[in-house]
Amino acid sequence: LSRNLEVQGRYREAEPFRRSALEVLQNDKEASEQLPAAFTALGFNLTMQGRLSEGATYGYQALEMLRAAGKDDDLDASQTMSTVGLMLDKQGHFAEAEPFYRRALAIRSRILGGADLDTATSNNNLAAALSAQGKAEEAAIYFQRAMEVRQANGTVPTLVAQNALNLASNLARQGKLDDSLPYYQNAIETWTKIFGSNSVHVAAGYNGLGLNNYRQGRFEEAVQLFRKSRSIRKKALGKYHPDVGESYGNLGLAYRALGREKKARALLSTALQ
Repeated sequence: LSRNLEVQGRYREAEPFRRSALEVLQNDKEASEQLPAAFTALGFNLTMQGRLSEGATYGYQALEMLRAAGKDDDLDASQTMSTVGLMLDKQGHFAEAEPFYRRALAIRSRILGGADLDTATSNNNLAAALSAQGKAEEAAIYFQRAMEVRQANGTVPTLVAQNALNLASNLARQGKLDDSLPYYQNAIETWTKIFGSNSVHVAAGYNGLGLNNYRQGRFEEAVQLFRKSRSIRKKALGKYHPDVGESYGNLGLAYRALGREKKARALLSTALQ
């Protein structure tokens, strides 16, 4: 049930179920082996809500449990390392996230093989961290590996859309703005079809497409897309979520580029808060 809600981006609703599952496992002496996974899952949930320090606490606890049990080289460990990488990623610590993603990828490649969906996720995660560090060419290799597996599998259109968004961002960082456009559009169309027009996934697509327009100097179009993203995110995530702050910040930059300094300063101030 928690996972179902999280796939829809409804992390706040999923949190009580994650906590209930953890409590049940903590009270069952025979379920100790399942505790690291439960800690990891709750850490992921909190991270996606923007509660990064809380999420990190659970993620590192899970990692210590696995190390103490001598299981820091199994599949549970790969999930925990992916989550810890995500926690660092969300804080902008991309270089620090990279080794956790590489370790998760190595474990999954060895145990599951290169054609597994979880291995594809690790390829995608590593690529995102590399791209954020400006290593666009290396990132493209891992993004493409992930995309090939996900497309061949055919059962995870949401992940294919995420891959498309990441590929678009990576191309944009290289200045290939026209090449990135169809990937942005593909992601938005896929997520709209699956989750509806008011999902956080669609908002991420609008934000990326807004950045694409901003980089091309099309500031009015960027404003409209950033406003859509902000509206969806604010409703779904609450005002004080990092993704909402990102939308306010991007909107502020677009208004500044239009010469509307007073409006821009107010939005950037809200983003900073």
